[in-house]
Amino acid sequence: MNSSELVIYILIGALIFTIILSAGMAFSLCRMKKTIQSHCTGNSATGAADRCKDDSEGNQDEERLQYSALRQHMFNGTRRQRYDTAIQCVYTSVKQTKSTFQQHSVVETVQSGIMAERFLLAAWILSGWLILSLCLERQYHFVNQMMNWTEAQSYCRKQHTDLATIGNSEDLNLVFNSILSTGYNSDTWIGLYSKINWTWSDGLKRSNPEYRNWEKTDGDPDFISASQFCVCIGDSGGWWDYNCTAEFPFICNKGTPGVPEFVVVNQSMSWSNAQRYCKQNFIDLANIGNSTENQQVQRLVPTGYWAWTGLYRSENIYWSDQSSFTFSNWDRVSNLINSEVICGTTSTEREAKWKFLSCERRLPFVCQRVMERVVKRVVRLKLKASSSVNLNDPQLKTKLLQKLQEELQEKGQNPPPLKFIVQPDGKVFFKEDKKKTEL
Repeated sequence: MNSSELVIYILIGALIFTIILSAGMAFSLCRMKKTIQSHCTGNSATGAADRCKDDSEGNQDEERLQYSALRQHMFNGTRRQRYDTAIQCVYTSVKQTKSTFQQHSVVETVQSGIMAERFLLAAWILSGWLILSLCLERQYHFVNQMMNWTEAQSYCRKQHTDLATIGNSEDLNLVFNSILSTGYNSDTWIGLYSKINWTWSDGLKRSNPEYRNWEKTDGDPDFISASQFCVCIGDSGGWWDYNCTAEFPFICNKGTPGVPEFVVVNQSMSWSNAQRYCKQNFIDLANIGNSTENQQVQRLVPTGYWAWTGLYRSENIYWSDQSSFTFSNWDRVSNLINSEVICGTTSTEREAKWKFLSCERRLPFVCQRVMERVVKRVVRLKLKASSSVNLNDPQLKTKLLQKLQEELQEKGQNPPPLKFIVQPDGKVFFKEDKKKTEL
């Protein structure tokens, strides 16, 4: 390996370390700013109603605020220890080389569009870098027009970005305030929806796979709190959707395909444990294909109890913009399932809690617009290289950028194209005065 290649690999190692470190910092800064924004709006779904007071000295400089936030994040407790250790590792890896070079440029990112729910992070290159991190933030817009969910989705995608996605409590407060400020307090569409796909545990095809015997006196399936994905049968023969973690007796099938034979197990278990027990000791949980089989199962249910059957469905809850569904704020109400897809609403009257309704209902809605915000930071990092290596050599710089791009892609960063910003003297790197020893 020649000296140029050695320099490239040393630089790549330092760059990858700093980019990974920057991801956490940029994320914290983005979240911090959204928190500040939500607290300063005056009202919140979580009850924080105090308004932020005006600063007597005027608006503080945003860069100073972000710098303080960054310092607090970097040098807080164990984070400082990890940062110091990681930096020391970088210096140790290049300790035996001779001349010190610093770069006083940045890598410039070129972004070809907005990708929701992602951070596009520019690289931190060498020393005295300006870190450019693009945070994608949501701004919410209440639209007081009556549309069904699909129409509202089309409107938002045309006029803004999409129907509202709510990914955390800060988003929740912002949506709450966008609706509250208009005085509207009833059901409002957001970007939430769920696909309904009931499945039998054994996965076998049946002559009548759509047979159901829901308990109509209770309005089942009612999907209370959006948490009921498994089905039990009562001693009256009616079916109920229920939370899969609840513990009931259960009915197993010990027959053959096409000729079921049911047996009750009078042990209370969750649905998944009951399924496991049936598969280990019989065939599977009871799968009911017609009214005759339903009567056979009903006779086995202990009086006054429910018993698990083999019917269940996956969660299948999504956001319109395809963001991951990781945060929820369900209202403890029924969510009647009367179609293959149900759509989500929120309401300020219910403290921004969520529920599902028929997607054909005509309601106002909340759109989101995804906005970019650049977070800027400067860090310093000294690197050493052989004095025979010219870091400003065009071929070396091109090779360095190519290697960096490849390394980032391998680590799942998927960065936009990178390029150096050349200084007025035409150089990207400069040689540091040997008398200077500070970082």
